[in-house]
Order: sequence, then C-alpha cells, then structure tokens
Amino acid sequence: MHASYYILYILGEVARRKNIDLTLSSFQDIWDLYQGSVSIIEEIISKEKKVAGQEYTHSTFFRSNKSKKYFEELEDAELKRLMNIN
Repeated sequence: MHASYYILYILGEVARRKNIDLTLSSFQDIWDLYQGSVSIIEEIISKEKKVAGQEYTHSTFFRSNKSKKYFEELEDAELKRLMNIN
C-alpha cells in the first residue's frame, strides 16, 4: 500500500518535470511513465538496501519518508536513464 503511494507520487513528479498536465486527458501520457516509475522505485530500494543491509524491510522503508528523499536526490541524468528518456 505504501509503495503504491510512492509510485503515484513519482508518476506525478515525473509528469510535472515533463510538462504533462495531471488531467484525465493526459492519462495515456502519464500511464506511459508507469514502468519507468517502477524502475525508479527499484533503484531507490536498491540504494536503501545497501545502507540498511539485512535490517531492510519494504514495510519499514515505505512507511518512512526515505523513498521520497531518495527520489528528490536523483540527478536529472540518473532520472532520465531510469525513465529511458533521451
């Protein structure tokens, strides 16, 4: 459940960065960002696992604000790579 929130959050933020309106008429453009958003979540999880080690759990991670923090720290080049944007 908490991971779903962050997927939607990242979808919205990436859409804003790409100047896509968050309206129903832009649904397909936003939906096209879904797989890239999941890739970002996977990358963020990987980074946190390196920090937390065996103590890492999805439930603890997604209940915290860490995933949002990691996303905000992504450089534009890394974000483009994860989203497959040229």
